[in-house]
Amino acid sequence: MKYGVKYCAVNPESGREHEAKYELRLAKTRKKVLVVGGGIGGMQAALSCSERGHQVMLCEKNDVLGGAIRCEKDVPFKKKLAMYLDSQARAIAKSSIDLHLNTEVTPEIASILKPDVIIAALGSRPVKPDIPGIDEPNVLGAEEAYLYPQKVGKKAVIIGAGFVGLELAIYLTMLGKVVSVVELTDKISDGGNILHARSLEVELKKHQIDIKFNSKVKEISPQGILWEAENKEEFLEVNSVIYAVGQKPLQDEALALRFCAPEFHLIGDCITPQNITAATGTAHDIALSLGRF
Repeated sequence: MKYGVKYCAVNPESGREHEAKYELRLAKTRKKVLVVGGGIGGMQAALSCSERGHQVMLCEKNDVLGGAIRCEKDVPFKKKLAMYLDSQARAIAKSSIDLHLNTEVTPEIASILKPDVIIAALGSRPVKPDIPGIDEPNVLGAEEAYLYPQKVGKKAVIIGAGFVGLELAIYLTMLGKVVSVVELTDKISDGGNILHARSLEVELKKHQIDIKFNSKVKEISPQGILWEAENKEEFLEVNSVIYAVGQKPLQDEALALRFCAPEFHLIGDCITPQNITAATGTAHDIALSLGRF
């Protein structure tokens, strides 16, 4: 991305108007494109490739488009995100894109399809921290907590003060639960999005959510967690423990497809977990580069 240019998360052409003026709307060479993964990046890649006139097949291993972020669909302050995902899914349904849900693409399947281009947008999966007791029945990942908040007890602790964990803390508090957060570092992990972090701080204060910085969870039990700060250990009694300590790119799974087509591209979280703007922007840029000559 160019320094000083303002980009839109949901409209990848915004901020790239000058580039678009010199791009043919339709590609000079029409290609057979296989997009693997129907998350934010994969959906945008499929749409942008289709708009350029390419023959596009989009395969998603789950029964709905949108990717892992769909787990936040019931969060009140995430309604616009759900609307955006639904809008993209409708656009795909109305297009000429050949959509296949419940379809996991293996190297064998990809080779049979014989695409000219593969765009791998497999995303990432949550990291499960190596903490004694992490497999206790009262422990769950953030994605599961978002999908099934009824599984979370009245009093909960979230491990990790990134946006996923903090937004989950706010959501669970809105549902009447008492939530605290334990963070290993000395600040919110904002990923460079300072404005979002500042807005979250307002909500965290409003909902009286306690964040324990510079703190390490040493052990989990059915009764709660043993945590350490400044060389002092304390026990926090909770009903549920939720981990939100980051994502691991599905890079190996994506790279397994790299020899199944003459041209191969990685996009989105399977490279490294990023934001929506990065995912849609990269997807659109790759689509514009295909078949130019």
